[in-house]
Amino acid sequence: KYFYAVCRGTVQEFRETPGGHEITDNILIPGDVLCADEIIRLHSHHLHNARAVDDAVLLEISVSWIKSI
Repeated sequence: KYFYAVCRGTVQEFRETPGGHEITDNILIPGDVLCADEIIRLHSHHLHNARAVDDAVLLEISVSWIKSI
């Protein structure tokens, strides 16, 4: 339903393996976006997890708003 733009700080994007380990897929910095590739795919859930590495500020953008433009 949403994707996110990193406005400030650093965000770690990761996923879990079937064995329960975490794999870092990306480190995001201001100007990067999170979940943007999921907009064009028909998934009902997020494929990755994310956590703020430091004091981060994200802008939440509605996919339905983008599609209505």
